[in-house]
Amino acid sequence: MIIALIRPSKWVAVREALEQIEVERMTVADALGFADSRQSAVTRIFPQVLSQMVWLEIIVNCVDARLAANNPYILSPNIVNLRVGEVAQTISATLVGGNPSDNIDFSWGVANGDSSIVTVHGNNETAQIRPVKEGVTQIIVSHPKTRGIPRTVLVIVQPPADNEYYINIAEPIIRMKPSDPARTITASLIGSTNPNDNYNFKWWADDYNIIQLHPSNNSAVITPITSGVAYVHVQHPMECV
Repeated sequence: MIIALIRPSKWVAVREALEQIEVERMTVADALGFADSRQSAVTRIFPQVLSQMVWLEIIVNCVDARLAANNPYILSPNIVNLRVGEVAQTISATLVGGNPSDNIDFSWGVANGDSSIVTVHGNNETAQIRPVKEGVTQIIVSHPKTRGIPRTVLVIVQPPADNEYYINIAEPIIRMKPSDPARTITASLIGSTNPNDNYNFKWWADDYNIIQLHPSNNSAVITPITSGVAYVHVQHPMECV
């Protein structure tokens, strides 16, 4: 079972996304009602969610890695977040169980051929996704070796920022194993041309039992400790996400 607290204004978009991935059963409760009935659990597990009304976007993919050699599958980002007015974002796909020469056989497209929300330009194992208007859609990635089983990427396009400054994270979802080396993530203040703005970012994590976080100006080093989910937050005086 997965529990997600969803910003009320985003519920329509989330519902449409769930319907597109054929989720037929869902139970919805507003964050305050949930907090009233499960106060101790919520304040312990999701303190930042309740205080900042952050919505969660979750897709679960279950694959048996032992079968990959005989049954190759496509690995790519689960979710891509874009904003109207941003430049195109590049994503990549990998054929797990395949060979490097297989990269030329990937095909990219938008679900139902509808390019009203985003446009996609594929080039072998990579594709550029350009936001057109606010909405939710899916990118379909296919390969002849996956026996007709495509990969879907959920794309959420948000409206233009209310002001001219906002924070952009190139990699919004980080997957790591406890044995992996540390990784660096970088934040950009879109709309700023002042290099001094790189010194005003503030970073924090909501669970330091899972990761270590070492911030430095507009970047932060994440070191995994144990299995689990931790959320990294970044703010700037000009904007926050």
